[in-house]
Amino acid sequence: MVPEILNPKDREALLLEGRELVREYKLNHVAFIVDGNRRWAVSRGVPTIEGHRKALEVMLEKVEEGVFMGIPTMSIWLFSTENWQRPPGFLKDLFSLAREF
Repeated sequence: MVPEILNPKDREALLLEGRELVREYKLNHVAFIVDGNRRWAVSRGVPTIEGHRKALEVMLEKVEEGVFMGIPTMSIWLFSTENWQRPPGFLKDLFSLAREF
């Protein structure tokens, strides 16, 4: 993960280094499991859906970084079977949020 606190020059250097590592180790697949969205939101005193929005924003950044580094396949697990047990209004909000991205 490329820290957002890096200045653009350092960030680019880190991404270029990542590109070389992908080639060197012949990395062809990365899987992301997004977890803790609700905990993130609660710890910041914001609605739960905002934790999911932040997770999607970060995932888009990570996918863009992966593309830049040359990773050919990326899988993202954003929805677990446990999520089906959430209230219908929350599920509606979650799927609406997914459509935004």
